[in-house]
Order: sequence, then structure tokens, then C-alpha cells
Amino acid sequence: NHVYDAEMFSYAKFVPGYFFRYDEKGFKTNASGCGNDLATERYMVRRFVIDSLKFWASRYLIDGFRFDLMGLMDTTTIQGMAKELKQIYPEIMLYGEGWEMPTPLEPHKAANYKNYWQLTNLAFFNDLFRDGFKGSPLKLTKGYVLGEKIDKELFIHLIKGSCQDEFRFLAPTQSINFVECHDNYTFFDQMKILCKDFSPEEQLDRVRLALSLVVFSQGIPFIHAGEEFLRTKQGVENSYRSDDKINGLDWDRQQAFDELTQSLSDMIALRKEYALFRMTEREQAEKHIKFDKSGINQCVSFRLISETEELQVIVCNSYEAEVFYFAPLVTLIFDGQRKVQKEVSQLEINRPSVYILRRR
Repeated sequence: NHVYDAEMFSYAKFVPGYFFRYDEKGFKTNASGCGNDLATERYMVRRFVIDSLKFWASRYLIDGFRFDLMGLMDTTTIQGMAKELKQIYPEIMLYGEGWEMPTPLEPHKAANYKNYWQLTNLAFFNDLFRDGFKGSPLKLTKGYVLGEKIDKELFIHLIKGSCQDEFRFLAPTQSINFVECHDNYTFFDQMKILCKDFSPEEQLDRVRLALSLVVFSQGIPFIHAGEEFLRTKQGVENSYRSDDKINGLDWDRQQAFDELTQSLSDMIALRKEYALFRMTEREQAEKHIKFDKSGINQCVSFRLISETEELQVIVCNSYEAEVFYFAPLVTLIFDGQRKVQKEVSQLEINRPSVYILRRR
């Protein structure tokens, strides 16, 4: 969306005034915050972007691209890029930051999340998922995972891939579900700021709940490196200019929180094992996911049903006990922490967690 040094950029010297966007006074626009914005809507700029991506994909076998501030680019460029890259590598991963940006592009031509219907081969970071479950990193609010109430309809939409009734996307495959990424506070740091009364045990429970919701919701799970061992950037909110002491991974924490790391490994294994967690169409999510009557204490139960199997998922964000009863032949396959195989007739949930049962 921009170049490092606009004055030294060779192509801008070849054709002055062509590669960048300018305002009505003739100054370069700066929606990127980096001093310039590429005019991707111009044919040869678009060609330069697409040809560069095709070269990297074919020559270096790069199988995925993430677009920073994708809303600065135009939809025609993004559509063309996706079409040509899919011809090279049909399974290529393409996603970006679909935030609305202050560009001179007409609103319907900007590659932001509001134009998701034009960008069917792209996925977007889903900030509604992040804010609903973790809380806003911008306003520093608490979400469901940190013990707050959540609107039931919002919860349902997020679990189903944020695509029901064209809620935000056309299909679950357009939703990047996350609670933490390179920007803003890590989940652990934000939790420490907002929830100073949490014990170390509760911190682990809350992080595990967040990871569970990311992995078991419809959509594309996104897990920031180190999130599974309580990654901290020592409270630095925007670390793009910080050194390795802040941005580096502390692998000693992986050993210290190995139990949580193993929990995540089991979650991923279950997601891979059961296709019901990996629906790709809106109609599938609408047909195969059924929500039960909400329990007390913000516990939510829903079922994923296919022709051959049925899973029940129970989500709770409280330490207040709630008991669930089941018909015969129900097997607990995830006990809030690890994969298990245990027939149960009732289940008491008394901590923030996700439980998964299989019905026969």
C-alpha cells in the first residue's frame, strides 16, 4: 500500500505523478501513515503489484499473502491478484486488514470489509470476533472471555462464521477469527491491564477459553505465535518499532505453560478430525448448527449436526457451577483442557471452558 522512500522509488522517477495518490493541493496522500499511498487503481501500478506477487508465488513457492491495510487498495486489483494467484496455486491463502481507510477511492471500490461481496477469494481479520470475545484493544474493554456478558445474537453470529443474514461476510471462509495479532496488546497483556484481580490459574483458564473459541468457531482460526504460552510484550501496545526484547518469543514460557500448549494441540487435532468445525458455506452453518436454550451464568450450548454425527459444544465464561444432563450414549471428547473419551450422563461445569461431546 506504500513504499519506503517515495522520493527514491525508481518507478516514480520514470513517470512522475503516476504511482502515488495526491490530494487536491498536489500533496501525496498519507492514509498509510508512511508518507505515501500507492495508486493501485492505475493500470500499471496494478500490473506492478500483481506481477510482483505472481513472481514470488511461482519462483519462491510462497503459498500465502497477508495484506496490511488492504482497505488502501482497490477491489479490482485485489480481485485480479486473487484470480491470477489461484491459477498458480489453487490453495493459496489470501487475507488482509479490511479496515476502512481515508482514501480518495470511491467507497465501493476500496478493498475493505464492507465490500466483502466483491472479494470472495479473500479473508478479512474479523474485529467483531476479537472485540466480542476478548474486548476492544482500542477502547480497552472486556469481552465475553474476560467474564462480561455478550449479546446472544452476536455470539451466534460469531460462532457461525459471521456470515448469517449477510451479517458481515458471504461465507465462514472470509472470517479470520482471532483475539490477538501483531498489532495492539497481546491477549495476556490486555487481560493483566483490565483484570488485575485474576489469579495465575484464572489467567490460564481465560486464555484457554479464548483459544477454544478461535479454534472451534466456523471460519479461519488465527493464532498469534506465543499466544498459547501467554506471550507478553511487557505491556507495549504497538511494538512495531520495539526491539527483540519486546517482540522476540520467550521459549522458556513455552516450557512453563506446557499444559496450555498441549491443550491447544488437542484443540487443533479435534478441529482437523471433525469436519463439522470446518464448514465453508453460509448455508451449511445455517443448516447444521443449532443453538440450545441458553443456560444460566452465561453458559451457551449448541449442536453441530450432520447426517452421520452430532457434536454438542458447551461454552462457559464463569466459575459459577452449572450442571448439564445427557441421554445415554454421549461421549465427552474434550473436557475443557484435553482430548478424552469418556461416556457421561451429566456434566458439571464450574470454570471458564469449552466442553465438547459426541452423540451416537
